[in-house]
Amino acid sequence: MKKPGLIIAESPYPMGSMSIRIRMWAKGFLENNVLVKVFIVAPRPTKYAIENAEPYVVFALPPTYKTTKNTKLLFSYQRIIGLVHLWKYLIKEKDLSFIIIAWPNILLGTFLLLFCKKNNVKLFFDKGDENGRMIDKNNTSLLDYLAKLNQKYFNKYVIPRVDVMFVVSSYLEKKYNKLYPALKIKRSLPTLIDYNEFLENQKNDILDIEQKGYEIFKSEKPKVLYAGSCERTNGLFFFLEIAAQLLIHEKISFGIIFILVDGDIDEIKRYCVRLGISHNVTFLNPVLPKYMPSIYKAVDILVLPEQGTIIANAGFPGKTGEYLASGKAILATIFSDLTDHLKNGYNAMLAQIGDRETYCNNLKRLILDEGFRAELGLNAIKTVQEDFDYKQGVLRYIEEL
Repeated sequence: MKKPGLIIAESPYPMGSMSIRIRMWAKGFLENNVLVKVFIVAPRPTKYAIENAEPYVVFALPPTYKTTKNTKLLFSYQRIIGLVHLWKYLIKEKDLSFIIIAWPNILLGTFLLLFCKKNNVKLFFDKGDENGRMIDKNNTSLLDYLAKLNQKYFNKYVIPRVDVMFVVSSYLEKKYNKLYPALKIKRSLPTLIDYNEFLENQKNDILDIEQKGYEIFKSEKPKVLYAGSCERTNGLFFFLEIAAQLLIHEKISFGIIFILVDGDIDEIKRYCVRLGISHNVTFLNPVLPKYMPSIYKAVDILVLPEQGTIIANAGFPGKTGEYLASGKAILATIFSDLTDHLKNGYNAMLAQIGDRETYCNNLKRLILDEGFRAELGLNAIKTVQEDFDYKQGVLRYIEEL
């Protein structure tokens, strides 16, 4: 058996698509007889998160019992304290075969380069998208400036010295091959899933979750769901505009459900009011990942919106695997490498970004044609089993050990 590995990440584990990706990495390594630990540097976990984390997860920081929102300043402070604890952890656990880092941090990167060179440990950097702070023009605070400097120096001094850089998209592959022609750059699977576990989690009863709004799942109307981030709202606004057209002007009845993990949720709520469809939209609080499969099972259509332009094309929506595994109809626009896996009319309904007519017709057909939704769902399940198996996905990392 190989020496153990370590996955280092910033994530509100176990919530969010990055947490799911990390967890699938860990499960995949373990299934392939490679021991691994996951070290969450920041933010502070909730007590609930600690109680529901797997034995291989190590949290740098103690649990928080407050529900206050993590500001940029607070998160930056937690990140620094978390790095101190990581350094202490590595000094004790230095007998490793590899380390994967999943976000750019010049302090961490510099330390890990020295640590890995001294201890003969492979260092992998997995890049899942572009840094929004490097692109967003409204990021003008001191913390944003420091974040840009961090990214700049990480790119300059750390990336060229890692053993392998993994990227999730053709956009990133082309960009970094051009920037670092001598660096080994390899595509990773953009989303991973344990389909058998997904099926088991579908059996969880979502009505056991005591949360206002869950009566929507008892409705006979078709239900359209988006679960994820709303940090960049363009794709969600586009969906809501088309939904409003069908609800108000064509009098087609359906319900919309949002489970939003981060971003300005109030902005989405205000837009629903502005469009006059707020009574058709239900906002639910995030739940543990183990409950999401049963939520997908209880709805009819899943929305996959683009977020930003460069951000959307550079990354890949991690929820795609779970969406496919759910066996439900997927409504999406074409961005990133989605068409490598989603085929219009076969396992999803796709439209070009900004093509209002096609998108509207796609949504209308999905709402009205239950048989067509079922056909798409069956093909979606075939796709996820062929393309995104977690045990096969981690072989790309194991091959580099």
